Amino acid sequence: FGVLQGATVAKAGLCGVKYIQAVDVILSRFSPYAHLFQQEGIELELHESSTVPHPVEFKGKKYTMTEAVASLKPVDFMLIDDIHEHNHVLEELTLHSHSVKKYIMLHDTYRIEKKVNDSLHQAALKFCEQSGEWDVEKYSKVAVGHTLLKRV
Repeated sequence: FGVLQGATVAKAGLCGVKYIQAVDVILSRFSPYAHLFQQEGIELELHESSTVPHPVEFKGKKYTMTEAVASLKPVDFMLIDDIHEHNHVLEELTLHSHSVKKYIMLHDTYRIEKKVNDSLHQAALKFCEQSGEWDVEKYSKVAVGHTLLKRV
């Protein structure tokens, strides 16, 4: 979740991933590069959609979740790097964790906009406590930080 221009998606491709579902409310910065994944034999599904069922506003426009995103195919790994807000991330984890077999990585869990802010890490901790199916495998405070969750 949260594709932007696709640097993280490209990194997944460089690590040998052969199937990627990419979700963002605006894919215009990423779409011109989608063909590069196909050239490398990577199956790429692009979803221009919100990741939650209620409308989400971004740059003055409201976006809703498509049916395809509401029922994502199962994956081994999910990266969440979109709306940096505690309740939004908690909702995404609750809605989509069932489709993840092994790991969920949350980006920007230590710093947001150059300030220490661990609210996304706190959302991950709360989710793990509520679900009983996930644990924090790693919490990094390097740069903007990340939190890795592992299915137990």
